[in-house]
Amino acid sequence: MANFGHIPYGQVLVGRIYFNEKNPHGCTKQMNFTNDFSGDPDDDLSPIFLVERGNCSFVTMARNVEKAGGALALIIDTKSENVSDIVLSDDGTGAGIEIPAMLINSK
Repeated sequence: MANFGHIPYGQVLVGRIYFNEKNPHGCTKQMNFTNDFSGDPDDDLSPIFLVERGNCSFVTMARNVEKAGGALALIIDTKSENVSDIVLSDDGTGAGIEIPAMLINSK
């Protein structure tokens, strides 16, 4: 979990997962995941956006996902390493982010 944004201790988030191959890192403000969030499994708009690690800070990725309507920024580590040793730290611009962000390994 990131040390910025909302940290959902004791909560569950269910939603559809979206990934944009044309913007895999989520580093631009134009995320272009989808405009159609219909069919969410629990009829609650909780889109989960996957982005690949790299090219910008974790904070930038999370902010762009939030602005695109995402309920969770799920960042995929593209390196072969133990993600439990990585801290998703605030780069000094993380104030105001309201969604959670977390890092998962590529497997």
